[in-house]
Amino acid sequence: MFVVLVIAADEGIMPQTREHLDICRLLGVKKGLVAVTKSDLVEEEWLELVKEEIENFVQGTFLRQSPIIFVSSSTGQGLDNLKVDEKDMAHIEAIICSMTRQERQNFKVINGSRRRRIAAGSGRPVSEVNRLLKQYMQTRKMMKHVSKGFLGKRLPKLGFPM
Repeated sequence: MFVVLVIAADEGIMPQTREHLDICRLLGVKKGLVAVTKSDLVEEEWLELVKEEIENFVQGTFLRQSPIIFVSSSTGQGLDNLKVDEKDMAHIEAIICSMTRQERQNFKVINGSRRRRIAAGSGRPVSEVNRLLKQYMQTRKMMKHVSKGFLGKRLPKLGFPM
């Protein structure tokens, strides 16, 4: 799983930034990068301070050696550096398209033989199918955990079924 930790240049690290990084740790995320938004709204000296703050913040985490990319949605600066790997997305799509409707609706029915069939149908190795299912299960577990906390009953109202 790959994440982009987003931090606004004009605000720096906020309490929710710490929570987001904690959630990534719980999910076992190993790869990612830091995107600093609104970089066009602050002075260069401030950006340097924000960068230093972020480097200290991510020390000892999976993001410690990850790139810090400064972006601006207004000017488009840095957005090219955030492009998703189309191959990875195509592989995920192939795996999902190789599942039956029942498997997509209830991942618990996907046993070993079904995983092999999905892998064969998608042209991907079984290990990749297993990894995708594991990420899905971890995300579901995290969302259930989050639903009991701060967001509580707000997630269904936002369109996220629990």
